[in-house]
Amino acid sequence: GFAGTPVSPVGYQNTSVLLDDTGAVWGWGDNGDGQLGQGTLATDDTYDDVDLYVPTLIPGIADAVTITGGYDHTLVLLADGTLMALGDNGSGQLGDGRTTDRDTAVAVQGITDVVQIAAASSSSFAVTSSGELWTWGANDYAQLGTGGEDDDAHPVPAVVAGLPPIVQVAAGRDHVLALDEDGYVWGWGLNASTQVAGPANSLGDSPILAPSRLDHLGLAVAVYANGNQSYLETPDALLWGWGQNGSTGALGVTLSGDLEAPIAPVFGLVDVVDFSVGALHSVALRNDDNAFAWGWSFQGSLGAGESVIHAWGYRIPILVTPPTP
Repeated sequence: GFAGTPVSPVGYQNTSVLLDDTGAVWGWGDNGDGQLGQGTLATDDTYDDVDLYVPTLIPGIADAVTITGGYDHTLVLLADGTLMALGDNGSGQLGDGRTTDRDTAVAVQGITDVVQIAAASSSSFAVTSSGELWTWGANDYAQLGTGGEDDDAHPVPAVVAGLPPIVQVAAGRDHVLALDEDGYVWGWGLNASTQVAGPANSLGDSPILAPSRLDHLGLAVAVYANGNQSYLETPDALLWGWGQNGSTGALGVTLSGDLEAPIAPVFGLVDVVDFSVGALHSVALRNDDNAFAWGWSFQGSLGAGESVIHAWGYRIPILVTPPTP
């Protein structure tokens, strides 16, 4: 069993990791790039990329407080504010100054006092206690906030210039949202589904090369992203989404098609206390401990029982059904 009580599971692509209350991290699923950390530190190490079918302790990590991941890399924030990384490093997304995949955890270079982390497909992001936003990894859709795009690896973390103090960062596949200390949302990167903003706000091109303050969104208390979707939470605990929507019901509103800005909060969902965005579906926890899911129903993704239609879009959140005792 786990060393302690599970407190935070995270899934990305075909890999899952879990943090327990002792600060240990466990992983299972796809380990093709070493993202589950089963290698050894010996100099004669044989690279370990064997997939894991049961939760397995990731060695060499202690006192973890937050975990996240991109497509094939894992980030682990430790209690002392340092950051560890492992897995795919072809774009420098591990931030260790190299582009070699790592099957053991390595320290991200040059960053201290980290308080929050996020990861895009092959990029990484960290917010420090002073409000600096650091980025590293792939920049093919301008997701590093440098003001341009390129196909180079960026293995050394750097501070995004020109931003006010940031309190939270969220990343989709290759777009980024940042929340500043005054409650304004900033966005940049891939904009193929207008998940940053659209022509009505003079940001219709893709990608958005430089961080832009999205004043039309108003003030927020949190931002969320995954795939080509974006969400913000307003002070009244409502969720508002924009970006990829189509016919999947992914944004929980009545209209079909992509949205360049929110048009309404997720239908009928109030008093949100926790939230997670998937590629085309989302799950939220209400303050009465009930969970709700909406969006693309595929292979049971909404967790609402056998009556839910397979390969169908649900725009109205439905109750996640727990097992019968």
